[in-house]
Amino acid sequence: MTDSASLPRIHQLSAALANQIAAGEVVERPASVVKELIENSLDAGARRIQVHIESGGSRLIRVQDDGCGIHDEDLSLALDRHATSKIHDPAELMGIRSLGFRGEALPSIGSVSRLILSSRYQSSDKGWTLRCDGSNIINARTPVAHNVGTTVEVQDLFYNTPARRKFLRTDKTEFGHIQERIQRLALSRFDVGFELFHNQREVYRLRPATDEQAMELRIARVLGKPFMQHALRIDFEASGLRLWGWLATADFNRSSSLLQYFYVNGRAVRDKFVNHAIRHAYEGSGFTGSHPAYVMYLELSPELVDVNVHPAKHEVRFRDSRLLHDFICSSVDRALRDPAAGDRQCIYNSAPVAPGKIPPQVRPWQVGEDLAAYTSLHNHTHDATGPVAVASPQAGPLGVPRFQLKHKYLICENNTGMVVINISAARRAILRQSIREALSKKEMTPVPLIMPVTVSLQQGMANIVENNNDRFTSLGMVLDRIGENKIIVRQLPSLLGDAEVASLVIALAQLLASSPNDAQLQECLVTHGIADEAERMSARQMSEFVREVERNADESVWSQLGLQDLEKL
Repeated sequence: MTDSASLPRIHQLSAALANQIAAGEVVERPASVVKELIENSLDAGARRIQVHIESGGSRLIRVQDDGCGIHDEDLSLALDRHATSKIHDPAELMGIRSLGFRGEALPSIGSVSRLILSSRYQSSDKGWTLRCDGSNIINARTPVAHNVGTTVEVQDLFYNTPARRKFLRTDKTEFGHIQERIQRLALSRFDVGFELFHNQREVYRLRPATDEQAMELRIARVLGKPFMQHALRIDFEASGLRLWGWLATADFNRSSSLLQYFYVNGRAVRDKFVNHAIRHAYEGSGFTGSHPAYVMYLELSPELVDVNVHPAKHEVRFRDSRLLHDFICSSVDRALRDPAAGDRQCIYNSAPVAPGKIPPQVRPWQVGEDLAAYTSLHNHTHDATGPVAVASPQAGPLGVPRFQLKHKYLICENNTGMVVINISAARRAILRQSIREALSKKEMTPVPLIMPVTVSLQQGMANIVENNNDRFTSLGMVLDRIGENKIIVRQLPSLLGDAEVASLVIALAQLLASSPNDAQLQECLVTHGIADEAERMSARQMSEFVREVERNADESVWSQLGLQDLEKL
């Protein structure tokens, strides 16, 4: 007979143990930490997020953003369970617009690591920092030098839960999971710049993408160029639903589901219901491969989707699943069968959206080009062996752009024959003319950088920069010296939006050491003011680019091949 005195009694768990149990739901591995911290940054309105990883995340994870920051009085509260700034009453659970809302990520992460939380609130004149060790706050908040925004540093993950730590894989494997999570988040917010470092080595730097061309370049970097070579741009709207994005043609399939990215109101989800609808559409179009590839975005009223069904928020539940299934399936099927039907002028819901809640690229992005021509050009951007897209004739000596070859040349047809434009040389010529006109009119107006850039120089070069501050100002650059060998660049002219800031400052400093004239300084701006990597252009962008070349460049950037020349070839 069991002794009643030996039976377990119900008791309250300690806060530390409760947090560690909660961490089991939220923190599966280092990649889970990175995901939760980046989602917090996005909810805070960040426009630049920098991630530093050491030893696959087991030694260090540091996520720094330029969001609104945390009020110093709320710093310790942020490490308490169920403390959040994202919802305030039960009714808001019926229409979640933020990525995180439970208020469990930071305390859960802190319970299994040594965590340092530093932040400066947007209305504060200084930052504050707080340290905790396994849920125990080890000192009161102290002031710290910090830009507006938040930095979360997670050290020695799972140091106090060795059973969890021993299940971590190799650093390479864990970092691969981190990279995949960041890539999914980078495709959810094109307007945000992402930087990733592993063991002090830069892995990639994704600049904010503000137009379709830049968006597709980001997708190509994440998913690979072969995907974009086979991708169809789609955009459908019906019954208050919108499905847009890119999907690969039926002849492009993968052996795994790694190239499947689906977002619901900006939230990356893996949903069996959605996967079934997409798969069904592909099979109806003759797809016989293993896994289709796509990057698609579903928009609907937040009240029609429940995101509060999974601790890590991987899954969602739709209010009208049948309507969603039919809409997704029919949209994908129509795009695969008739590519020209996928892209059209978008109609947007005029209801106001709270800033920073739903990805801002969703609402203002207008699509206004003919996809029939665009798709043909799109498919032959990298391969000039296919049929040439048909476009209506346009006035101009360079004629009508037909396709872009290897990202380097633009092939046009005019009344005389064929024109080949060197894209990089043409861009430099256009920038040269724009800079010359802006300087003559004194319109090299500086605009603030999203994040100031610190440039390290030799002390002598730093002296040259400081002594020539007026010349930098005349070029539309605002910078200051902040140490013996460091310069911080705060503003650049909008014409130099593609410039690599550090290279530009170093090149100008070296040039100023030899007393250059104005023409040499202008040419230095041209040389370093354009990114080396050319990007693929849409049909509309190619046409606009050719007209700009006609206005601002000379024959040195293109070659004319007449019909007789072609016949000789």
